[in-house]
Amino acid sequence: MREVVFKNLYFPKSQKRSICIQETFSKDGFLSKTVKKSTYFIRSIRHIEDRDEFEKWMKARKGTFLDGKKRFHILKKHSDKENRDKVFCKALGTLYAIVGKNIYNIVFVHSLNLEMKKIQDKKAV
Repeated sequence: MREVVFKNLYFPKSQKRSICIQETFSKDGFLSKTVKKSTYFIRSIRHIEDRDEFEKWMKARKGTFLDGKKRFHILKKHSDKENRDKVFCKALGTLYAIVGKNIYNIVFVHSLNLEMKKIQDKKAV
């Protein structure tokens, strides 16, 4: 058995986009659940008219592109009692995108949640 759910949400007022893929898979006595989420929102937009203004903007931020705090978390949990393993990963950060004469400061959050569980045999119960 395999079940896949896909969600693509966009919120124009906050300029936020959220994408979620959820998959449930059962095979050989194991149940596997995977949830992948990505959320992006535009923190700021800077309009640049010419190359000189762009170079000035770049010089003002020299070194700050890589100095921003990047966060990455991993949580792993194992339960013998429930015959279950869980792994959760989360990454947060910032990126810049240039489209036409606009520079977008975009914040992102990515998460991956994995869960694997052994299914009890109904005949043995």
